[in-house]
Amino acid sequence: MASILNVDTFRLGDLHACHAYLGRARGRLGFETRTSLDDGIREFVAWADAEASLDLSKRATAELAEHGAVVRAGHPSPARPVPGS
Repeated sequence: MASILNVDTFRLGDLHACHAYLGRARGRLGFETRTSLDDGIREFVAWADAEASLDLSKRATAELAEHGAVVRAGHPSPARPVPGS
């Protein structure tokens, strides 16, 4: 899989990792999952296998780079004003 993913380049604002913490939803709303992680992964893979795809990643990366919206991992982001600040 490493040959497919470019882990050295990210778009500005990309999340590099995230996870769900359901404690608050469970405590305040009584939320409980109905699908196990294994079943959810199987359902997702079945859905993804059935979907038609068109790989536009190189085009998208080129467009992002053209607009200065791509940074290399481990390098500081270019200084850009944050809208509304």
